[in-house]
Amino acid sequence: MNYFRKLNSTLILFGFLILILLLTSSCRKSEANQAPEQKTPLQMAMVTCEKSANQYDFDKCMENFAASTPYAPICDNIQTQALRDLCLRKLGIANQDFSVCSAIQNEFQKNECYRSIAVSKNDIGACDKIQNSVVRDRCYSTIAIQRRELALCDAMQTQEIKDDCYSGVGRLKKDLGICSQIKGSAPRDKCVATVGALKQDAAICSSIQNQTFVDECYEGIAIVKKDISFCGNIKTQEIRERCAQLRR
Repeated sequence: MNYFRKLNSTLILFGFLILILLLTSSCRKSEANQAPEQKTPLQMAMVTCEKSANQYDFDKCMENFAASTPYAPICDNIQTQALRDLCLRKLGIANQDFSVCSAIQNEFQKNECYRSIAVSKNDIGACDKIQNSVVRDRCYSTIAIQRRELALCDAMQTQEIKDDCYSGVGRLKKDLGICSQIKGSAPRDKCVATVGALKQDAAICSSIQNQTFVDECYEGIAIVKKDISFCGNIKTQEIRERCAQLRR
C-alpha cells in the first residue's frame, strides 16, 4: 500500500513539473512572438545587437540603432564613452534638448550638440552655452545669416568667420556696403561678384580686382538673365567654356 502511495505522489509531482515546463515554454514563445511594435526601442536594439562579437561592436550597433530611433535608454546602455557621447549628441539634436548635450563628456561633441540645436531653434542666446570660441562664432554666424542681422556679425572674435558672416548677410541683402566690410580680399570679391550677378549689373563685375571673380560675376549674370552674350566678357577660358554651355 505504501508503495502505491509513493508511486502516486511521484507521478503527481512529475506531472506538476511537466505542467510548469509547458507553461514556461509557452510564455517564452509568447515573448519571442511579441509584435515589434509592442517592444520598446531599447528591447529592439538589444535584440538587434546581442550577437555582436565584442563590447565595442555591441556599442557601435546600439549607437547606430539610436541614430534612427532617438531614445535615451539606448545611449545609457553604451559603455564605450566616445560612442555614448555620439549617441547623446544625436539624441539631443533629435529631441532639441539642451539638457542631453550637457551630459556629453567630449567637449567637441557637446559644443556641436549645443550649436546644432541653437541653429535649428534660431536661438542666438543658446550659442553662449558653447565653450569653444570658434564653434561659438560659427553658431552666431549661421543665425546672423538666417536672420540677416548684420549687428550679430560685429560681435564675433574670429575674423574669418566674421567675414563669412558679412558675406552671407551681404549676399542675401544684395548690399555692396556690407561686402566692403569683409577684411579678406578673396571673400570680399566673392561677395561683390555674387551681388553683381544677383543685381544683374555688369558695372559691378568690372569693379572687382580679382579676374576669376570678375568672370564668375559675368557668368552669374548670364545664368540669371539666361543670356549667353555676357559670356563674351569672360577672360578665363574654363569659366567662359562653362558659361557657353548655357546655350545647350
